Amino acid sequence: MTNRRYWVISPNAQKDGMVDYWLKKSIDENKVFVGYDNDKKHGNTFEGTIKIGDCIIIAKGARDDRKLYLSGLVLSDRYFDEDNEIFFRKVDYLINEDDFALNNIVVNSDNAWGWSSNPGTIYELKSSNQFDKVVIEKISATIKTKLEMKSLQEIISLLEYKKQIVLQGPPGTGKTRMAELLGSQMTKPSIRKNPIAEIDDFFKNAAISPEKQSERDKMAQLQKDFINAFPADQLLNLTLERYCIGTGSNDSFCWWIERGLRPLSSYSPGSAKSYLIYFDKAKDNYSTHFKHSTELMAAAEISEVAAMELLAKKIADFIQKDDYSQLYGTYGSSLLLKMLHSYYPDKYFPINSIKCMDNVLKILGIDYTGMPTIQKNLTIQKEFEARRNIFKTDVTSHEFMRFLFESFDLKGEIQMEQSTVINPGEYKIVQFHPSYTYEDFVRGITANADGEKMNYRVEERILGEFAQRALDNSTANYVLIIDEINRANLPAVLGELIYALEYRFDPDNPKKTTVESLYGIRKEDTTEPNRELRLPKNLYIIGTMNTADRSVGHIDYAIRRRFAFVDVIPDTEPVHT
Repeated sequence: MTNRRYWVISPNAQKDGMVDYWLKKSIDENKVFVGYDNDKKHGNTFEGTIKIGDCIIIAKGARDDRKLYLSGLVLSDRYFDEDNEIFFRKVDYLINEDDFALNNIVVNSDNAWGWSSNPGTIYELKSSNQFDKVVIEKISATIKTKLEMKSLQEIISLLEYKKQIVLQGPPGTGKTRMAELLGSQMTKPSIRKNPIAEIDDFFKNAAISPEKQSERDKMAQLQKDFINAFPADQLLNLTLERYCIGTGSNDSFCWWIERGLRPLSSYSPGSAKSYLIYFDKAKDNYSTHFKHSTELMAAAEISEVAAMELLAKKIADFIQKDDYSQLYGTYGSSLLLKMLHSYYPDKYFPINSIKCMDNVLKILGIDYTGMPTIQKNLTIQKEFEARRNIFKTDVTSHEFMRFLFESFDLKGEIQMEQSTVINPGEYKIVQFHPSYTYEDFVRGITANADGEKMNYRVEERILGEFAQRALDNSTANYVLIIDEINRANLPAVLGELIYALEYRFDPDNPKKTTVESLYGIRKEDTTEPNRELRLPKNLYIIGTMNTADRSVGHIDYAIRRRFAFVDVIPDTEPVHT
């Protein structure tokens, strides 16, 4: 409980440097001057030195119309001027007339807000006076809020620089509450300008550079290499070995669609079954997934070779005729669009995810209700070509696609408000305990029963999933709060992420900003397991640590130097000195 006192300086005090004069005088004479009474006789003085933590209120206006001008807290007894000669009290002015709740109250009272116009007048508000009590309560609540927000902003600035901090202190000092306030503040939805304006700016400012031209050449060569490997007029001759993924070869048709052409347009199937025929390493043979096609199932009953011959004919007809309906219902729509873009990059836009296309159309202000999947893609391509012609630029569809993913959360839920994008972030809380492991926090193996057979699968855990959401939405902040961070064995829980905490992922330097996990994620034998782990720059980590806990000693230097430590101590005084 603080013994803060509230002092009001007379209305004229803010003029001609009288505040500084009065603050100095109160130190010199160790007195607070009452000024003149109503009879114009010199008033008495009384003991009442202003102390650190007291509130200074500067009034404004005429005698019968006085309002708050500035208010703040005394930070020091002596604060020297630039010449180190004249000392004053240092005051942190937290409230001004624009943000104070009482700024519209007119007080017609000689004993409120300072009753004399003399520049040397000071008046102490007393909680025994009803009006004074209301003013004190409101100013106290406002200052408390301002101090809390100021403290939060200081910590946020540190967090934005360091990326991860630990709030440390004894029990009961509000560390977890402060962490939640920080998370809430940092992930507030940000309102962006009209997305159409952002898109138009992209086309207006597009300029070719040697680096961009080099990237275009690589993309063109990549697409050419694929076409040379699988010409449209030779697709009829696709064999199991040339078509199927999972064999370990990096030159199959399905490998090119999923991995080889990823720089042009990403396609990530949920499983190898998306390709209908795939090589199953566990069974050491080819497996099929034809439940939706009686024609293909009948061919598979003859042999996998017969099924492949029929599927190859369907693929050849589909590509050569450029007819989406040829294979609609046989393959998933995303895979069909990926195939079409791979052969006709100037006709189809390089986005094949239905959710992502819906978000692009939403950003463009186009009603896509009831629109077929293929039409969504063609509509986006048409919009791209129209803008390219309007702004007379040679921007490629791949470059526009990359801009859209970098600028908007296409994989998430785009929120629009009056043609403006609302871009929310997210914060999440997890509590550590002594048995917490790397497999609980980063990435681990999950066992699932399939009848009498057990299946084991590597999956992302809390941090892995959260980091991916942050990667997918680079324009928003993501805050992970780790309560009781010191209770777990941090070196074991974090593993190789100790390096990633310091070197956040940089798309322009991926090799040096990516670490390899102990576990690789394999999507049902579609590819070799992916061991990459990336911590994006928009992912912030806040830990809380009880300094009374003996486990504080478990935090080694390598981890300590990657975190900034912020003391959260009992708030017996209103300010830090």
